[in-house]
Amino acid sequence: DQMVAAQTYQESSTTAGTAFCTGSELTRVNLCEESVTLLHSVSSPTGARRLMAGTKTRLYVNDDYGGNWRLIADGMGGCFQDDEDCLCAPTRFKAATLGDETFLANNVDPVLVWQFDSDVEGCDQRAAQYVYELLSLGIETAELVIEFKGFILIANVIQDGIRYKNRIFWSDFNAGSSWVPGGESLAGFTDLGASEEILNWAVIGGKLRVYTNKAIYDGQLVGDSQLAQAGLVFAFQEIYRGTALPVYRNTLIRVGATHYFKGE
Repeated sequence: DQMVAAQTYQESSTTAGTAFCTGSELTRVNLCEESVTLLHSVSSPTGARRLMAGTKTRLYVNDDYGGNWRLIADGMGGCFQDDEDCLCAPTRFKAATLGDETFLANNVDPVLVWQFDSDVEGCDQRAAQYVYELLSLGIETAELVIEFKGFILIANVIQDGIRYKNRIFWSDFNAGSSWVPGGESLAGFTDLGASEEILNWAVIGGKLRVYTNKAIYDGQLVGDSQLAQAGLVFAFQEIYRGTALPVYRNTLIRVGATHYFKGE
């Protein structure tokens, strides 16, 4: 079922003019000059380094030595079928690395995972692949992704066709591709305020600071073993409610022990 789900998303994210598994040449037409909206430094457990770059529809990786940019995924981002796509609403990737895996979310496509220096494979000739366990849970896309305390977290998701703007999922510990809860897995989810939309997040002072359209929360690992056994691995405490919030969500940056963002 996971493979069928992945194939369904794989086919629905392609464009006219794309040949899949037919023996024909694989081509994708994109006439836009896309801005680079993601730069993400990746280090492997062995100390090797790569620089990842992303545009609206493509992901690239640059190695330390040759200086070459290798295409690891394309045809992403939804609408890119003709000249008018240059006028579409901005779509940008967010990235987070845990171990030798980097996870990518863009609020349009299913969450992707790129294993360090993995080769292209499959009909679509991509090195970044869908996270199958998220697809099996009905999670079609996420806007945000981050690594925190050995977990991968995603937020503002579409699950089973419904947008949950206030929902946060987390993976199993040190297993970013494992998302199915139960048994010994620590994977799970929680919801913030019912009327809130998670705008962005960043780590600060050993906590995960979450900004919504109405409040700011600090998230941290739960120390209570009973709560942990009940599936609540993370607790989010409201520390502010008001209007001083990152209305322009992509402006949030961290400098030392301070967060800066652009509001109204």
